[in-house]
Amino acid sequence: MSQFWGVYEQREHDLDLLYGGARALNRAIGDFCKVDRRMIAVGFIPFDDAGRAEQEIDEGLKLGCGTFWIPATPAAGKAPSHPDYDGVWSRLQEARVPFMLHVGAGQIPGAGHRPMSDAYRNNGRRGRTGWLGGGEDLDSKDFMTLHAAAEAFLTAMVLDGTFDQFPRLRGGVIELGALWVIPWLKRLDIAQQVFARTELGLALPLKASEYVNRQLKFTPHPTEPVGWIIEQGGEELFLFSSDYPHIEGGRNPLKRFEDSMTGIGETAKERFYATNFSELLPLTA
Repeated sequence: MSQFWGVYEQREHDLDLLYGGARALNRAIGDFCKVDRRMIAVGFIPFDDAGRAEQEIDEGLKLGCGTFWIPATPAAGKAPSHPDYDGVWSRLQEARVPFMLHVGAGQIPGAGHRPMSDAYRNNGRRGRTGWLGGGEDLDSKDFMTLHAAAEAFLTAMVLDGTFDQFPRLRGGVIELGALWVIPWLKRLDIAQQVFARTELGLALPLKASEYVNRQLKFTPHPTEPVGWIIEQGGEELFLFSSDYPHIEGGRNPLKRFEDSMTGIGETAKERFYATNFSELLPLTA
């Protein structure tokens, strides 16, 4: 992620540098992944200029990118559902290439790269060393709000009809956990129903949660009750992820996931470990 951040921080300063850096990153990761067919290059597409974003998708596909990470922020003061981005979603849909949301781009003013403002850490109590022994990794407060930026990004896309307009568009939500998905699905449907009289765009052909089930996938943390998550949200929504080579997955992520899926049938496990991935990335699975 650090290589993305060095480029992404130029978004308020120099768009030429931002998109030139994105092109360079996509070229580098495409070349890196060519040596092993098991690796899928994840390109980087900032949304600060919709026209340039479309160009970088076209170029990234030529460079071998099998998916693209899009920062979960309202870039240039626009929702990701804004018509200016229709060309982006159309390109990804036609190429059968999914977009990805990932931890790291949901910062708020004054919080740096962290999802929760550092002001909440000014509590007059004992300090922290950080989960990995330093002070730069996520802490307990970050963990509680890690998904918030992605939730806001996807809420706009669902309720504003982007997934209805682009029914073959697919997206993955990576390293942001999945426990939050269950209440989010319920709240989406409630919001669609309650505000349909005052927001005419909410009169969509499907329930809001049905678009999520049709077009999105999520990776749970190995510390979460994955069996319960699958039972509540359905077996088609969730993917295995260890975050290798990072330490977040623990020494034995397979065992941790297995231990958390007591009572889950083999068909659901197969979807979790393999089938859902192949549905998300059909051209590269």
